[in-house]
Amino acid sequence: MICETQTDGGGKGFDTAMNRPQAQCYVVIRDFVYLTDRYGREYGWGVAEYATPEMVMGPAFPDAVYQRRPEESRWRIEEHLRTLLPQTEAAIRRFLN
Repeated sequence: MICETQTDGGGKGFDTAMNRPQAQCYVVIRDFVYLTDRYGREYGWGVAEYATPEMVMGPAFPDAVYQRRPEESRWRIEEHLRTLLPQTEAAIRRFLN
């Protein structure tokens, strides 16, 4: 399943309908596609391409994720954020809450 938001206004309500599945990670943004001018140069805002996590990370991804306890998943996210962000431990926890 790959969906694109419509740029002509025809996708009214689409973003609202995508919020819950995206928040629960049943749908993820796969890529952004940009319009191109007659010279082939990209311009404007990107249009999101949605996909299921299995399409992006492989069919074994859900099995691996659902075998973890929620505490382990949170710890893994915190560890990843520590490598990316220079903030303190309290700031990272505040960000996740």
